[in-house]
Formats: sequence, structure tokens, C-alpha cells
Amino acid sequence: MFSNAHLELSGKPYYIFLHPQAIVSAVHPDAPTQWSVQMQKNYRLVSKKELKTIYGIPYSFQHIARLEKAGLFPKRIQLGAGRVAWYAHEIEEWIASRPRSGPAAIAA
Repeated sequence: MFSNAHLELSGKPYYIFLHPQAIVSAVHPDAPTQWSVQMQKNYRLVSKKELKTIYGIPYSFQHIARLEKAGLFPKRIQLGAGRVAWYAHEIEEWIASRPRSGPAAIAA
């Protein structure tokens, strides 16, 4: 998940570690306490079709609308007269909040 790069400036090695949600860089390997972290907001939009194809949400669009109205699903964004979308990070948070089934969930 992480990608890294090695640079050498003025004879000193520099290491840069990149993560999809954050940029983390070390100034010098001899100074591990000097880290810089910058979080980036992801405002990618997800269409109705992508809810099923990418995120695997098995509900019908009518059921998703009922869940939204009840406050149990992220609110949609109206993009146009016949076009709606959701923020990807809100959908991912909703999926992560779903209860899991199986032996681990039963034991908890």
C-alpha cells in the first residue's frame, strides 16, 4: 500500500514514503523524529452504478433511498436533474461501520 522513493541530495540520503491518503516524509534517517504528515481529503464521487459494481452494495436504489431517508445511509448529492452521486469516503465509512458476521463477530 505504501510506495517509497530514495533521493540523495548533497551526499545525504533522503527517504520519502507515500500513502494514498497521506504524504509522509522523513528529513534524514539520522533524525527519525522529524516527520511531516499532510492528510489529503478525498472528494471522489460515486455514482449509483458504482455503488453496486465497485463497492458491492447489494441494495436496490429504492432501498438505498429509504435508508437515506431514515438516516442509515450517507446522503446523496444532486448533480443535475437526473444525476446523483455520493462522496466515496462516506460510502467507505458506512461499509466499515457495518456489523460483520462469522465466528469472530459471534465471539465478540
